[in-house]
Order: sequence, then structure tokens, then C-alpha cells
Amino acid sequence: MMSFGIVAVMIATMMSGPATQVSAAGQDYYKDTGHYLFGQFRDYWNGNGGVDRFGYPITKVLSSKSENGMMYATQYLQRAVVEEHPENAGTKFEVLGRRLAALQNTDRQKTDPNFQKIADPKDSKRAFFPDTGHTIGGTDAGNNAIRAYWNSAGNGDTQRSILVFGYPISEPFDEMNPPAPAGDGKMHRVQYFERYRLEYHPEISDPKYQVLLGLLGTSQADNDGIGVSDPNRAVEMAGVTEPACVQGAIGGTCAGGGLAQSAANVHVGSGGDGYGFNLDGIGLDGPSKDTVLGKVQEAKFGWIRQQVRWSSVETSKGQFGNNYTAQLDSFVNAANAKGLNILLSPISSPAWTGSVQVDGSGGLPTNPQDFADFVGFLADRYKGKIAAYEMWNEENYARETGGTVNVAAYLPILKAGYTVLKAKDPNITVVFGGMTPTGVTGHPEIALDETQYLQQFYALNGGEGKKYYDVLGAHPGSNCNPPDNSYPENPATSNCGTDPDGGRRFTKDNSFYFKRVAQLHGVMDMNGEGGKKMWLTEFGWDSNPTVVPGYDYSPYISEDQQGQYITKAYDLGKSYSWMGVMFVWNLNFQQTVSGPTDEKWGWGVLRNDLSPRPAFTALKSYAK
Repeated sequence: MMSFGIVAVMIATMMSGPATQVSAAGQDYYKDTGHYLFGQFRDYWNGNGGVDRFGYPITKVLSSKSENGMMYATQYLQRAVVEEHPENAGTKFEVLGRRLAALQNTDRQKTDPNFQKIADPKDSKRAFFPDTGHTIGGTDAGNNAIRAYWNSAGNGDTQRSILVFGYPISEPFDEMNPPAPAGDGKMHRVQYFERYRLEYHPEISDPKYQVLLGLLGTSQADNDGIGVSDPNRAVEMAGVTEPACVQGAIGGTCAGGGLAQSAANVHVGSGGDGYGFNLDGIGLDGPSKDTVLGKVQEAKFGWIRQQVRWSSVETSKGQFGNNYTAQLDSFVNAANAKGLNILLSPISSPAWTGSVQVDGSGGLPTNPQDFADFVGFLADRYKGKIAAYEMWNEENYARETGGTVNVAAYLPILKAGYTVLKAKDPNITVVFGGMTPTGVTGHPEIALDETQYLQQFYALNGGEGKKYYDVLGAHPGSNCNPPDNSYPENPATSNCGTDPDGGRRFTKDNSFYFKRVAQLHGVMDMNGEGGKKMWLTEFGWDSNPTVVPGYDYSPYISEDQQGQYITKAYDLGKSYSWMGVMFVWNLNFQQTVSGPTDEKWGWGVLRNDLSPRPAFTALKSYAK
């Protein structure tokens, strides 16, 4: 039975190092097997685990009959067979993995006791799936390792794990592998799922490879008569331009391009898609809006972030139509016409929500459903036009939350927003509200240190909050410190002159250094979220010669240094595998604020007439 893992082959394949890959726009060629991934199959492969989960492609894209008797664009990979279902176009179900383990074990499901359905054991340490009558997890180390690996596909989203692996079709049990070369001839804890057989190997030192997957795609190709001599398995030439979609490979047409997917896996090094500007675009007239958005394109940036005042959109419950909303419509349409990705960041609850109003801005609402209704309105109105939503802004800062910081109050807001957004559009990327560096501990009436805030968030309800965001938002400090310094390992030596006594408090706390983001990611890693991306929804350097209270470090950053520091920060972002989109704060606020006495003025990279400051010139020429 070819569903048994060929362990020696799998370990050699997975530990052979990075894929030898040649890329072109929308396609990748793998020299390891001599085949391409492109279109929807490439998107699915990249977004759901890559080579470790699926292996390399072993065939061309071909038309093949599925288990339902229908013909689909199909590609065989070493560990899977993927199909493109046009009837699900534009959804996360457009690409489906064939249920290989279920198909290859039909007889065992009838006779083998390990495959027989069981009743719900009512065991808190095991997850029961009534769809197939089986469990995952338990007290055994192997069972738990298999469950953790299954969960890893969804990163907390059970439905995504089901989509990738399928439901369990057996209980975990011990099974003897065949002797070499088909296996290692040893007994292993295994469990069968609809699409895979998972096998536990505690003898492997690297935890990443202690759960292995059988080469079911290879065996299925053989079972389907696509042997090594079949033309569909013949090595393809490198350098060929493949169609824009997999349908194009079987004589169909490419109506919509690649697979609709979340932007959660974007890395800052991935071309212009990893680069963004914060801008102030609501209320600009048509020519100004066109010029500002044109500047984003001129810099070869692919993203923009726009804050949206909830209190201005929904002035009373359920009443959304007003001039501000019309201006937001105009802005979103103009940005879409430029081909820009938009991150919308709702802020400022209306007073009718019961939120505490501080300095004219409303904090977190008292009823999470009110927030859900608002973001649901946005999702309906701008479906297909907004790539991501940020769930609040600087919720670790009392001024943004209603006068005090309450970590427990944020979780239901995040959950409500995430739940409604994913119901409206599963491909929307949901961002945990960007936290601000504060240097404050023990004063919730002022702020809470962002690493402490995140740790307390993870402690709520056994880590429940992990399920309700795709990427973590952050606003790293910079102040007067160069981006490659940190405290206490490598503190800045420049004299910021920020304290009346001549002290240098902004150089003596790691909150005020860009590299604080690595420390914040360390908190994620310690809580099992090392694989999630972080987006910097605001970052930059203030080069204002006018001292604004609270920002008295700004005169110590020149305009030239501002550009040097921002580009160096992008260099650092590229070096972090977990870094996603980085949004410069800010593009054009000099155009929309009153002048240098406004704290937002000095961070701008364009002047009030939209001519470039040195920082914009540096970003424009920076290699993306």
C-alpha cells in the first residue's frame, strides 16, 4: 500500500535545503523535479505550507477526472494532488486537494478497527469531529505532535486545517512501515486524514520534522497511470512562459488570474507589495487626490494606509450616509483605479456607543456588536476594494482607548471585527491594532508597554485571541535613534538633548528603538505565533526643526537622516523573515495639518506643496 511513508526519501527531500527555484512573474520553476507552479496552484502552494507540506510538482498541469467524476485542471505534487474548481472561483475553495488518504484506504475504512467511527469521548484533551467520527490529540506525545502539526496548517483556524489536511479518518495508532526501500521497517505512531497520512518520528532531533507526510501524490500518479514515462511527468524546459491561470494550460480561458487570497503572507522584500505609506486622503479635492496617489506610484510603493473616523461615518446608529462617507467612497475608488492595496484603520468610536471621549476622539466602544456592525458596513460597501483592515489603533495608549488601557476590553472588539470581516470576505487580511512604543509601565491611565500588553493579551482565555487576527500590527519607536541601534546592547551615542537636566531618556529604553520589533516578535514566538507576520502600520523618523511638546527629539534628526534611517529600516525589514508590509508615517500630512506646530508635520516625506523632501527621494530610488 503506497500510503505508507517512505521515511528515508521524505527526510532527504525535506532536509535538502531551499528549493532550487527560478521565478518569473506569476510562475516558479523547480529544477528539483523539472516542473512549474503557476497561477492558482502556485498561490495555493505558497500560501499553505510550500514544499514541506506538498512537496515539489511532479507533473504538468493536466485535465484529470476527480472522485466526483468531473474533469478539472489538476497537478500532481510529491505529497498531494491539487484541483482547480471553477465553480468556487474567487473563494478559498477554488483550489482543493484531492482526498488521497481516503481514496487509497477505502477498504481499510470498512474493515480496520482503527478506521471505525467512535462516539464523542467527551475528553477535553482530544478534539472530536462528528463529520467523520474521529478525534485528534490526547495525552500521548505522538498524538499531540500530530494534532499540533494538523493545527499548524490553519494557525488557529480549524477550517483552514480541514481545507489543507481534511478531517481525521482514523484514530492515532501504531503501524509498522514496510522494509527498505519502501520504508524503514519500524513501528510508528500514525494517523490518517482525508488527504494525508501523518507519521510521528521522535528520533528526529529537529522538531520541525518529527511529523512527516507520506508521498501520496507520487503514489497516486502511479495509481492513475501517470508513470515516470508518461509525457505529463517528462521534465519541462526552464524559461518557458506559462499561462496566467491553470485553466490556460488545458485550453481554457483566464478570466480572473490567480487565486484570491489573503495578503497575510506578504513579505517586505517581495517587490512593491511590501511597501506602504500612511496618507491623509479623505477630503482632498480630485486633483490633489490624484497627485498624492500618483506619488505613491512614483515611489513604486504598493500599499496605502488610511485611518477612518467611525464617529464621522456613523453619526448615529445605522446612519452612514453623509459627506464624510462620500469622501471615503471617492478616496477608495481613486486608490483602486491606481491599482493600490488599501489598509483601512477604523478609529474613534461615536459618543452614542458609550465610549469615553478624550480630546474629541472616542475610545473603545462598550458593545462589540456596534463595532462589528460598522466594519461589516465597510466590508459590504468596499468588497473587493480593501485588502486589509486594522482593528483599532494604539490600543495600549490610554488616549486611544478612552482614558485607560484595558487589555481584556480589546479582545471582544478584535473578535467581533475579525468574525464579521471573515464572514463577509474570507480573503480580507485582519491586522491586530498597531501598538505604540511608550516606555511606560504600571500606569494604565497613560499607557502600557507594548510587549507587556501583548503578553497579557495572550494570557486571556487560554490564548483565545490568537484566532482573531492574521498579522500583528506594530508602531516601532525611533525618536532620535538610528535604526541599527538598540538598548542596552548597542545604545545610540548621539545627544538628543531632550531632558531639562541634559539627560538622554529617549536613548535609554528599548521602546524608543526601531529594533524593538524583534523583541515584540520574540513575545509572539514564545506564545506559538512565530510563524505569523508582523506589519508595521506606522514607522518613521521625525525631522521637525520646531519643537513640539513630547516630540522634543525631532530637531536632532536632519531631513537627510530621515531618509537614510527609513531606508535602513527597510533593509532590516527585509532581513526579518516574519516582517510583512511596512507603512511609512507619513506621506502628505504637511499638506493637511496646520503647520510645524502639529506633531504629524515633521514625519512627512512630502512638503505642503507635495514636492519631495529628501526622504521621499531616497524612498523613490530605494531598490524594491
